[in-house]
Amino acid sequence: MGRTVRSKEPYIKPVKQIELSDKHIRLRIVAVIVFLLIGVGAIVFGVVKLVNGEKGWKTVEGGKILGNYYDDTVFFEYNVKNGSDLRGVQSLYQNALARIAPLFDAYEGYEGINNIYYINRHVNEQIVVDGLLYSAFEKINENNFRTVFIAPFYDEYSGVLFADTDYEAESYDPKRNEEVKERADRIAAFAADKNSIDLRLLGNNTVMLYVSDEYRAYLKEIGSELYIDLWLVKNAFIVDYCADVITGNGYSGGRISSSDGYIRNFDSGTQYTYNVLDLYEGNAVISGKMFYNGAISAVTMNGFPVKESDKYRYCIYSDGQVRSEYLDAKTCLDTVSVPSMTVYSYGKKCSDIAFIALDSYIRDGGVPGKISSDSGIYYIYSDGLQIYYSEKGVSLGNCYTEPVLSE
Repeated sequence: MGRTVRSKEPYIKPVKQIELSDKHIRLRIVAVIVFLLIGVGAIVFGVVKLVNGEKGWKTVEGGKILGNYYDDTVFFEYNVKNGSDLRGVQSLYQNALARIAPLFDAYEGYEGINNIYYINRHVNEQIVVDGLLYSAFEKINENNFRTVFIAPFYDEYSGVLFADTDYEAESYDPKRNEEVKERADRIAAFAADKNSIDLRLLGNNTVMLYVSDEYRAYLKEIGSELYIDLWLVKNAFIVDYCADVITGNGYSGGRISSSDGYIRNFDSGTQYTYNVLDLYEGNAVISGKMFYNGAISAVTMNGFPVKESDKYRYCIYSDGQVRSEYLDAKTCLDTVSVPSMTVYSYGKKCSDIAFIALDSYIRDGGVPGKISSDSGIYYIYSDGLQIYYSEKGVSLGNCYTEPVLSE
């Protein structure tokens, strides 16, 4: 039941239309003429242009870390002043990424590193972990984010996202396969019960993943060793830590983002443009733009693909139905409240907004959920080509419809 590994608008100016195959219901990729932040899909840099030579905005590569490359999931772009500036910031970034990224790996172990993979194979044992992982666990417990405990079902469900045909996808889809739905229900029930599984923090960076005998027996029965996975939030911590290291050493002209929508823009530069996305008649469209200045932390959550690199985060059936990776911990079913939503803050970090954002997005309705502008966290989303937002005085432009302030 393990996850497969692979190598792996109506027209709106200035959006270029790119047709996908009919197999994917002619869903269109949004391609932005101004600079598009790879992996974010909704953040564009609207003023500074990429330049050749030593100076200007450049992609800083993380390189190979313990046999893995993270450059297709985490992206660092920096406004280089000179060659030594680039070398200095690259060294900091590579060292930071090398420390934190392996900690969140649930599928591979590394000698001397007690990561998620290690914890899954040493349940009911006291384990000393890196302080970065421990602090992530603290935030998970503070927010009662039980989604991390439906890991064994997510591992199976990812077969939907990697499927090449409807028939293949349906064999992993709880919405189309009763046998899979039974497993989804069972795992959701276990995940909700702290007497079945719980992440216990014992102080001094010591943790214990408690798992009941009944749950261990059930996972053995279905052939899984995955009790916990931080897939929806891990990049928030990775982006934050790398950004903290870079800014803590005096570098300020950059931004770090991830393929699943997290971004820490710590460049105080000029104006930036943020694209507000929507799904209209089966097409991914830009329904408006938000303009802002200075540093920001954000997470963009899309219930549909908007770029080629999203291929294995979504499944589109031939009848147009879309499946995403946003699974509700209460049901193990993919559930999104609106087509696309961004949650952001000018003063908080990605890991400070991630849990509130996901709680507000992975639900049948009730947007904006727990998001309150009083806490310095804001939302903006489009639904039916109407834009809703919570930040007073937000600057918007190029919209299909007049923006409406959500109550």
